Amino acid sequence: MDLAGFLAGIDWNAFLLAFLNFVLSYFHIQLPG
Repeated sequence: MDLAGFLAGIDWNAFLLAFLNFVLSYFHIQLPG
């Protein structure tokens, strides 16, 4: 699979949520709620 096809197949919403969750936990930031 080429890179363009791979990127097009990514669920970006899920990816960004997971990435954001990782960053927040890495910096020990707690969001209310």
